[in-house]
Amino acid sequence: MSIRKILILFFLLLAISESFAQGGWVLRKSGTEKRLNSISSADGWFVVAVGDSGTVVNSGTAGVTWEVQERIGWIPNSFNGNRNLYGVCAISSNIFCAAGLIDSIFRSVDRGKTWVGIRSHAKGDCKVSGVIQSGAGAFLAIDYDSSSHLCVAVGDVAEATFSLDSGKHWLENLPNTYWTLDCVSAYKGSVLASSDDGLFPGHTFLTKDQGDYWDNAWIQKNIPIFGCSLLGWTLVGQGGAVYHTLDKGFNWDTVQVPTIQNFNAVHFATNAIGYMVGDSGLIFFTTDGGYNWQRQYSPTTKNLRSVHMTDAFHGFICGDSGVILTTTNGGYTADAVNPAPSGNPYSLTSYPNPAKSRTRVEIEIPNRGHVRLRIYNLLGVEIATLADADYEAGHQNFEWLADGFASGVYICKMEVDGRIVVSEITITK
Repeated sequence: MSIRKILILFFLLLAISESFAQGGWVLRKSGTEKRLNSISSADGWFVVAVGDSGTVVNSGTAGVTWEVQERIGWIPNSFNGNRNLYGVCAISSNIFCAAGLIDSIFRSVDRGKTWVGIRSHAKGDCKVSGVIQSGAGAFLAIDYDSSSHLCVAVGDVAEATFSLDSGKHWLENLPNTYWTLDCVSAYKGSVLASSDDGLFPGHTFLTKDQGDYWDNAWIQKNIPIFGCSLLGWTLVGQGGAVYHTLDKGFNWDTVQVPTIQNFNAVHFATNAIGYMVGDSGLIFFTTDGGYNWQRQYSPTTKNLRSVHMTDAFHGFICGDSGVILTTTNGGYTADAVNPAPSGNPYSLTSYPNPAKSRTRVEIEIPNRGHVRLRIYNLLGVEIATLADADYEAGHQNFEWLADGFASGVYICKMEVDGRIVVSEITITK
């Protein structure tokens, strides 16, 4: 290996290690000023984002460094290289599907470097044959459900197309509506799709059989919906609108969130932990399945268009002007305490910090409650549990013996009363 390649590898590994030591959401250089509309990853390491004018950027370093892929070559002349891509989904670490204008679906098997257009026929045979051109419409969103191997894209005039073979072939099954479907979410073989326009915006549809039959799950709020999650049963949209359902879409409750900015996307890492992003750099998260949301610090004021979490700690956000954010600790900043009612403090501290082999962790809670106090490494792996029991209000002390752990930064997380408080602990040998 040449000295030049060794130096490049060294500085790349240095950048990655520095990234993992940072808390919160970190602003990255994507290499483009184009608006990025969607971002996705299957493994947290290989990531693809797509955007306006056929822009594609990809990362093989967990989002630390990015490359811009050429728009020409994989887009036919009829596409002119000027059409927008609105959605991307990771099917595996290597395979990605993207969707956009002129009813276009593309597939990549080399982590977003090169793409092939896929042709779809309603209820008919499907084959790779250039680019879909069934009209001047657009596919506006795409999602993949790993549990059922179902990939689905939705768009203008209630277009909905499905693939059961990792995006190689597609079939169309349409809801009984002419309204544009702006977002889609697939989970365990079911699909949730919502509208942002028409006479009654907020019209939502649910199918459990790849689109042969669609249930109408209209939220009856007349609010444009821009993002949905079937895992978290949550819809987000215009003016800070957030809706949640307990009965699989028959009734939707309004969730109060302190903002009037638009929410553009929502994604759940687990049934309990979810994130939503919006205009002016908005980032909110939930740890109770979408009942309560708390704001996180954002290093940008650009409009954010998409969020994707590969687990509770690792995630990616993209937005206007080529903005990309990454996190390796769930977006928590050091010593950050999430908002609590006035006069009811929730605190988490440790001393000594940095520590050599042991540190005392101190918490303060305003009411009796069930406390879960855990230690994680920066890969999101739980390595110690300090508490998982009911405690009285007031001050409590715990000790973490870190003799068997390497030097580095660890995350201490307290969960109590539906809130999360996070602090960093540094171990030095």
